Amino acid sequence: MLPPAHYLSLLHCPCSHDSALMLEGAAARCSSCQRRFPIDADGVLEMVDLQWLDSETARELRGNMHYIPPDELTQAVLNERQRMWKSYYSRNRKPNMRQLARELADVSCDEVFFLGCGSGRDVEYVLSFMPLHTVYCSDLSLTSLQQVPYRLQPYALQMGLFTSDLSACPVKARTMPVVSVNALPHTQDIPAPVENLMRQGVHNIFIN
Repeated sequence: MLPPAHYLSLLHCPCSHDSALMLEGAAARCSSCQRRFPIDADGVLEMVDLQWLDSETARELRGNMHYIPPDELTQAVLNERQRMWKSYYSRNRKPNMRQLARELADVSCDEVFFLGCGSGRDVEYVLSFMPLHTVYCSDLSLTSLQQVPYRLQPYALQMGLFTSDLSACPVKARTMPVVSVNALPHTQDIPAPVENLMRQGVHNIFIN
């Protein structure tokens, strides 16, 4: 897994689009507001804190903060992978994921941001149709995000992981594609995250 130092330049602090993040020990610090974002033992940059969230988003996060033992994570991923394209959900997602892979291929990318990626299920769906060199995966829930390395372990790629609130999306990489699958309905203002990215000059936004 990529250490946050590798991709801090692609992110900004939620406080300002113009801010920079600097590595400071086991944390990243904002150059503007001086807020510190811890980096956990697994190398996940934690950019979400309950005290900064609106009440509805905080309530959703609290519902996704349970601990899952590593052996259970591994088995859950294996079980779901065996059902890929067989379960009702994945059968219905297959045409969309194939089309998304085609659209990503059209912009000639090998690095992609996946925002609101949950446990990485839809990231794996995309990877079943196209190879990627690097994925930067983010979700509101650290518990969900911790499942991503287990899910993507069979794929020859690099990954960076960071928690974030879609309503205060910290991505500032303008040319790298940004993908969000089934995540916007979990925000309080569905158009706002896309509008914020567009205002920052992000060119390739894929909403599915």
